[in-house]
Parts: sequence; structure tokens; C-alpha cells
Amino acid sequence: MPDKENYVKSAYAETWLEDDIVVQSLNPSINEVSLQMAKQLVADRKIASGAEEKAVPVLVLVNNAINVSKETHEYYATEEPFINIIAIAMVMDNFVARIVANVIFTFKKSRVPTEIFGNKEKALRWLAQYK
Repeated sequence: MPDKENYVKSAYAETWLEDDIVVQSLNPSINEVSLQMAKQLVADRKIASGAEEKAVPVLVLVNNAINVSKETHEYYATEEPFINIIAIAMVMDNFVARIVANVIFTFKKSRVPTEIFGNKEKALRWLAQYK
């Protein structure tokens, strides 16, 4: 099993660098992403990436988070959350959440390539092209 480099744990997620991919596993008790949470997740990713000048792919294990506040949507429309990110793969085990996320990303394009997956293995295969 690969090491979890630059491991960071916050109230919202565990985040680390693994095989040149930042992995962020949201706390299963979280069901809505607030602005405060989003900013903490971005800060955690920056620490886990380990190098400000190096852009990395990101794997987000969403778990139970299915709602995103309006302020959070507005924040994610800015450049700041995507600094030094090449691509984002989101793994959502909730079918309804995947449908909602796909609809959102259809109408609101992400600043980096972003895909939604039902399992981690497919997400990692997709992210491999960005390493």
C-alpha cells in the first residue's frame, strides 16, 4: 500500500498525497459543503500537494456530501480553489448525488477537467493521464 504523504486531517476531511495524486476523503458525517468547509478543503489540498509550484491531479472521495451552498458554488467559480490542480475526479457512491453533480458540471463548467465516478478505481485510471 502506498504511503500517505503530507497527511492532513481536519474536521471535514482527511487529505494526503499518494502516487502524485492528492486524495481527499470527506468526513462521512458531512452532507453539505459550506463555504467555510470549502476553504478548509482547499487549504488542506495545498498542504497535501507538498509543492506550491507543482500542479497535481486530485481525487475527492465525496462519501455522503450531496448539497453545496450557494456561497460555495460562487467560491468554486473563482480561480483560487483550482490553483495548482490539473484535474479533479470525484467519487460518489450515491447515485442521486452523481446525477445531480453531472447536471451541475454540464451547465457550470469547471476550470479544470472534472469527472464524476461511481468507484475509485475508474477515477484513478482517468486521473493517470494527468500525472
